[in-house]
Amino acid sequence: MAGGSPKTKKKPLVTGFKPDQLEFGSSAQAAGSHVGDSALSRSAYFIFSRGHKIALILVIVIGYGLRSQPARVTEEMVSAPGHRSVRRMDGSYEDGRLIEYRVAGDFESNEVVVFVHGWLSSVKAFRLYEAAAKKRKLKMITVGIPGFGLSEGYPVGQLRGLMDFGSDVVACVEAEGARDFHLVGYSEGALHAIAAAFGNAKHVRNLLLLAPAMPSSVEGMVEGQAWASNQVKHILTMPVVGEALAWLIAKGKTTKQRMSNSPDVKAAVEKFSKDGSGIAQAIYDDQDYALHHTWRGIALENAHLLCTYPLPFDISDIASVNGSVAVSFATDDTSTPPAMSKWYCDQIPGCKLLEHPPGYGHLFHLHAANVPRILDFVKTGQDGAADAKAFQAAVGVV
Repeated sequence: MAGGSPKTKKKPLVTGFKPDQLEFGSSAQAAGSHVGDSALSRSAYFIFSRGHKIALILVIVIGYGLRSQPARVTEEMVSAPGHRSVRRMDGSYEDGRLIEYRVAGDFESNEVVVFVHGWLSSVKAFRLYEAAAKKRKLKMITVGIPGFGLSEGYPVGQLRGLMDFGSDVVACVEAEGARDFHLVGYSEGALHAIAAAFGNAKHVRNLLLLAPAMPSSVEGMVEGQAWASNQVKHILTMPVVGEALAWLIAKGKTTKQRMSNSPDVKAAVEKFSKDGSGIAQAIYDDQDYALHHTWRGIALENAHLLCTYPLPFDISDIASVNGSVAVSFATDDTSTPPAMSKWYCDQIPGCKLLEHPPGYGHLFHLHAANVPRILDFVKTGQDGAADAKAFQAAVGVV
């Protein structure tokens, strides 16, 4: 599949459903920042085929009522230890858009590694890495995706371009007095990390993608994926209806309930809850923080990026970074199945595919036994446990 262009799935449109007639507010649609017809049609079919028309009317009413702009974020609000902010004059707001980031690890080190968190997460996502990063003399900068935590989202209805995120990363790195950096992206954050690497290849050293998500309009990407994980993404791309769903996900459920939507994530959290490691609580704290200011991070301004294909760049060009590229995955991940990781690695010349043992699904990267392996690759560009079976036996993960 290397070097080729994956096919986009073709689905028949629902009769009478015209995505181009939907309202998108003050949308500034750039390349790669549109909502695909196939994504919308699948969502509409899901809703209308079940005959829940009364419920749909209520959802639309709620959705329109939720279209108000969330409160802006000020520098004074970013006050947690290690949390910092920078503003980018990108045209979204007259006074600039605030980006939250977290600095940890070895604060004095000149070797910087940028982390990009996943969906429903925040700059607190990699707190469990901080002690190990300090030991390896790595300075961690975790950059907040717009709309999560205190990273300001774009104005309501303005679809965000994926390539804009690379400038967010550079703004945070330069604010810390650095230029070159390693880059790690997790889940949907991996898609953002690739965009950041594409725009800043000469400054990126080693690049690691952890359980990367792929737009589900790419053929074969939904195989093995939890049904709910895939379908919800498509509904979230819909104006009004998707916004109502986003609000219900953020405000109508507890963090524990949200973590139960994906079977592999639910199973992993239950294991972490029993082992006394404190990892489960760290996961809950991160997601609570991600949604405490606004729920619009999971609304259409961002959600369309999870379904839109083709991407606004050639993935094979990522090989031009100044270090090694690898993709890590767990064989029992049903949130972003192994097929997604293998697809990415097939597209990038010289990419290393790092298999992690089963047992924790999409949350494999938080298991204490896997953190050193991940950071060692970031530091050296080499996999210290190339034989996955030997590694599994060594750490005793079953």
